Amino acid sequence: MKSFSHPKSFPLIILGLILVFGCKKVDSPGNNPPNNQPPAITPVGTPVGDSVTKTIDANGGSINSDDGRMQLTIPAGALSASTDISIQSVTDETPGGIGLSYHLMPDGTTFSKPVTLTFHYTKEDVNGTHPYLLYIAYQDKTLAWKADFKKRNVDTVAKTVSLDISHFSIWTMGDRIVLNAYPYVVSEGETSALSVVISDPGDNAGSGVGVGGDDLPSLPVATPLPNDAVSNWKVNGVAGGNSNDGTVSGSGSIATYTAPHPINDERTVQVSAELNYQITYWNNGRAVSSVNRLILFKDITLQASNFEYHLHVEFDRTFYSTTVNTEYSDIADMDITIHGNDITISPATNRAASIIPASTQEGLCTNTYLAGPNGRINITNAIGFVGTYVGDDPNYKNKKVFDIQLAEDGCYDIGWDFSCPPNSGGLSTHIDPKALNSFSEEISFILQKSDSTITYNPNDQEKTVYKLTHTN
Repeated sequence: MKSFSHPKSFPLIILGLILVFGCKKVDSPGNNPPNNQPPAITPVGTPVGDSVTKTIDANGGSINSDDGRMQLTIPAGALSASTDISIQSVTDETPGGIGLSYHLMPDGTTFSKPVTLTFHYTKEDVNGTHPYLLYIAYQDKTLAWKADFKKRNVDTVAKTVSLDISHFSIWTMGDRIVLNAYPYVVSEGETSALSVVISDPGDNAGSGVGVGGDDLPSLPVATPLPNDAVSNWKVNGVAGGNSNDGTVSGSGSIATYTAPHPINDERTVQVSAELNYQITYWNNGRAVSSVNRLILFKDITLQASNFEYHLHVEFDRTFYSTTVNTEYSDIADMDITIHGNDITISPATNRAASIIPASTQEGLCTNTYLAGPNGRINITNAIGFVGTYVGDDPNYKNKKVFDIQLAEDGCYDIGWDFSCPPNSGGLSTHIDPKALNSFSEEISFILQKSDSTITYNPNDQEKTVYKLTHTN
């Protein structure tokens, strides 16, 4: 179980609301960043997982993405006939993008009346920004991104951002301004690169929804805020931080956080930066408030450097029969100790394979399964690495991971004896257990003081389970 301590008496979202509604509208321009950046043009995202498809007719309906994070609601009369509507999750290539993007299909579908796109956000999604700084955007045919900052509806109670749209494309949610920390999980003495960046067409950019067009302003490329617009870096409210919670150094929009030493238990610290420029908060097409000073907060997780684990690897395969199914199981175990980047892995204990029942009856015939000398699992070497995840999986993004490479040699696939008595024809078949080529496999676990399980299912008959149990 993770344990977090929050140094502030208010959660991030409440602090942001105080800043939004506690500031009077001002006339001075402040240190506004330039909004004449070129539009963001990116490759199309890579599909993630399977698409979701649902048939929706003229009566309307709704469909959710496979991760439940995005919902499309189609009102009655928006479609003239039954249509197979699909949502395919793809990697997010947007400046300031949060999580995944979603490809709505069929491509080019338009509607007689607007449909509603709703994104659900979490506390982690607005870590470093604020819900009223979120946008919804789509990628057009030229691969340029168009974004709405004004007409979308932010519901801070339901934690949703919604927008009426009129056509299908790749849609996503992102943030206009954000305090980034990479990585945001650090161990003792490690550093996190801090930056305050903006991707905002400015308050003068129009935002409208046109049937079939969704005429939105271009989303600019993300750029750091001007150095004179960012100051007063703090850790847990202390300028520059301290030896207990870590320190922050640098000036302007770029800074560095350094974790304290030692870190005995996992906890969270809060880095903040003060932004001095004018920005208007919009919701449902109207200006909610305008401020010329804003403080952004970013939670950084301090992770203990010492971990002890037990890794249990189990291969299971089911042989289906007309009488009784046979369960084949092979197991290996090892212990792992991690101290910083120093990793010690014990030699694997490869257990004897288990076959229950070893023999089954198929009418008058007997089928006996053979495991081979070493069974299906025979781990001969293991190498471990600790680092920060850099892939596209949102569950791992920016988190510290423990990768383990397992080398296997001398493994055998299952053989069997199939024999029948003479009075049934005397058919007999013998297949020796087949020696497999040497192979290796790599598994990534989030580095944490809790248990993790990863299951690999190549088909409905067999699976390999990697269970990492935290022991200290």
